[in-house]
Amino acid sequence: MKRRLVDNVIKLIGRMDAWSWVLEMFTGIIMKRYSGDFRGSAEVMIGRGASAQAEPFRLEISRAKAQKWPREKAIRPEKLTGSQMHSEMTSLEAQVAPRLAEDLAGSSGVNPSSSASNCPSILLFGYWPPTDCLGMLSDYSSGTPYRGYLVQSFSSYFDMLGWQAVGSVGNPPPGGLVPWWSVGCGKFPLFDYRSTADFFWIGLNVPGINPVAIMSFSRGGARVNPVTGTDFHWSIETSAYNYANTDWQTGAGMQYYCLPASTYPPPQGVGIGPGTGKLESVTPLDRPYIGGSSDDPSPYNGIGPSGGNPPNPRQCAGDAYDSNLPGKTIINAINAQNIVNAEGIPITADTGDKDELGYYVSAYMAYLVCWYGRDAGVKPHSPLIRFYGHTNVGMNIEPYMGREALQVQLDAVIDALGSP
Repeated sequence: MKRRLVDNVIKLIGRMDAWSWVLEMFTGIIMKRYSGDFRGSAEVMIGRGASAQAEPFRLEISRAKAQKWPREKAIRPEKLTGSQMHSEMTSLEAQVAPRLAEDLAGSSGVNPSSSASNCPSILLFGYWPPTDCLGMLSDYSSGTPYRGYLVQSFSSYFDMLGWQAVGSVGNPPPGGLVPWWSVGCGKFPLFDYRSTADFFWIGLNVPGINPVAIMSFSRGGARVNPVTGTDFHWSIETSAYNYANTDWQTGAGMQYYCLPASTYPPPQGVGIGPGTGKLESVTPLDRPYIGGSSDDPSPYNGIGPSGGNPPNPRQCAGDAYDSNLPGKTIINAINAQNIVNAEGIPITADTGDKDELGYYVSAYMAYLVCWYGRDAGVKPHSPLIRFYGHTNVGMNIEPYMGREALQVQLDAVIDALGSP
């Protein structure tokens, strides 16, 4: 197992003999140190013949390396000095491996100090890269006290399956292929309607946490430039929609060009063609729970569905709840920050729209967030919630760019909240 992990990491990341040696040493240390913990905590871990459980760990260690660098615009792995390599490796081992071990073993992954746990909570939800907890949400994935608030981020861990065309499959526009990811692994919300609802209402128990702010994030895709094939938008959505059950997309009929094997580090943004991958059909998702049904995990469980069977039985199908994030302040602050990639292309913050939000799982999460923020019937008796909303993040925004933009957005929200 360790040898395969090292081989894959070296093949995909290591381009210099010295760099490859450092990667091999690092992965060896990680596997030696944590594989025993995995075996002890679950019968299905490394060494017990269940490689499916070990595989996410192998992939995410590789992906964590890819997304850890460049943490800042000026740093690239091939330009690191020996001391910088050592520092980065030590930091990565300390931050990433314990979180992965905790998640695969079934612990919460959030272990704030007793003093921090008394702070008002701000919740961040992410989905496909770069919005996940190994990407732009990584600074808060273990629960971090910040400016008097406890900021916690949640996402699954995702494997890249292949490429999907922005336009019609089989005749994509130039540069019009975008990464297609799995539904994820781990106990945090998968890219799936029902696991998202279960996690939001029961697993995490958002009403029980009683947060002062909730922000969800997802990878954008509707605004890819058809000429350049890039998307650097940071879009603050204004509303989220309580669509009828049959309006939510399940992926049925969608296709993607699969990869011959999992590829890490994952490509950023768009590709130039399907390569050797064959065309595969997307495995359809189950539709969302019918709001008010006996299966509904929301506080409206069992009250009976409404017309169209939307998630919220007390709002008409197709109606919206608005976000109340300080959108203009966030947009102006991010644009003023001039967050650029290595080629000098900046993030462009603006207001999103209904077409960009779409009808897929991240739009469902956006609705859960705004629903909780606006509907007194699903909140605790003394709700603290003040700000809530969703942001679409362009797929060419690299994780280090996303972390910087997230920090600007978080500061804008906390400025609006004031001191706790």
